[in-house]
Amino acid sequence: MKQTIFLLAIVFIGRANAQGTFEFTGTAGTQLEGKKIFLSNKYTEYSKIENNILDSCIIQNGSFHFTGSLKNPATLVSLYLARPDNGIKQFFIESRKINIRVVNSLKPNLLDSSVLENAPVATQQKELDLARADYTKKNIEFDKRQQLFFQTANDSLKSVILNEYQLLAKEETDILIKFIKKHPTYYVSLFWFCYKVTDRMIGQPDSALAVFKQLDPKLQQLPEAQAVLQRISNKKALMQNKTLPEFSIPDTSGNLITAAKFKNKYLLIDFWASWCGPCIADIPNVKKVYTQFSNKNLEMLGVSLDDKKENWLRAVKKYEFPWTQVSELKGGNGSFIKALDIRYIPQYYLVDPQGKFVLMGASIDQVQQYMQKIN
Repeated sequence: MKQTIFLLAIVFIGRANAQGTFEFTGTAGTQLEGKKIFLSNKYTEYSKIENNILDSCIIQNGSFHFTGSLKNPATLVSLYLARPDNGIKQFFIESRKINIRVVNSLKPNLLDSSVLENAPVATQQKELDLARADYTKKNIEFDKRQQLFFQTANDSLKSVILNEYQLLAKEETDILIKFIKKHPTYYVSLFWFCYKVTDRMIGQPDSALAVFKQLDPKLQQLPEAQAVLQRISNKKALMQNKTLPEFSIPDTSGNLITAAKFKNKYLLIDFWASWCGPCIADIPNVKKVYTQFSNKNLEMLGVSLDDKKENWLRAVKKYEFPWTQVSELKGGNGSFIKALDIRYIPQYYLVDPQGKFVLMGASIDQVQQYMQKIN
């Protein structure tokens, strides 16, 4: 799964429906005088509801200033310096006056020592940071091992990477759920539920809904909360209907592959991407299942969440998949990906010869167990 580590200073929203104008003022040391600084939510606005923010200014006389309007109570932004300077800090802004002090720093990240002021929820976020401290350390070490795997392609690391990824995901989810239940009125609780917990729990919509109901009723009525609630409802409906949606996706040669190709077969759909370390680590296990059951009416389809054709084709060639590979090359925005609400990878969907899902969001071990049971 593609991961991004955010250094968050999250702003408490005392009034869940407060919307309007934000004002963001910064002071900077002489080290940054005359440098260009940007404020943007281009890559961090997950709700698809908020206004696009992309603004810049020159730091003059030790200060800089941004203002704008918000639709949501808060939005996650990146404050960063123009290249070649290295500096970035990510945090939430809301409809209030927020100050940030940027002090001279010897660190590679020139904005790393920035301090937010008049941002009340920074204290609540520190509570979560403290609760996640052990997890964060483990995750940093995991990222190092994952990078080593990509650099060395060490087969001995594959099972270790996959197992640790799964354990870390569960650990983080448990921490976040506990935090949400303890702080149901925090906007940050809604944020983590919408864009982390739901992704992990979407395969168990009733459980996800139970966590959602822990949130304060005012937060539940926000547009982004209602959008996630609709997402959970759609997933539950799909799981109850269990019918494979129609699709038409190009393979590596540009030929369109449709569901009809797999009629009257068990179809194992593997959602993966070339950039996904746990996906790559799982390939030997997937090949094992394919070899074991390909002569027992099982077909496979690899559906990549890549958005760069050259990366996808290079990975397909490198890993020598013996089954059909397709991709809309739209990342997570492909129509088939969105129809099944695929937000994390790897995961596997198994379709029976009648075109009905028998497993959704499963692990490859669960697929193997099911196929052994029916054969």
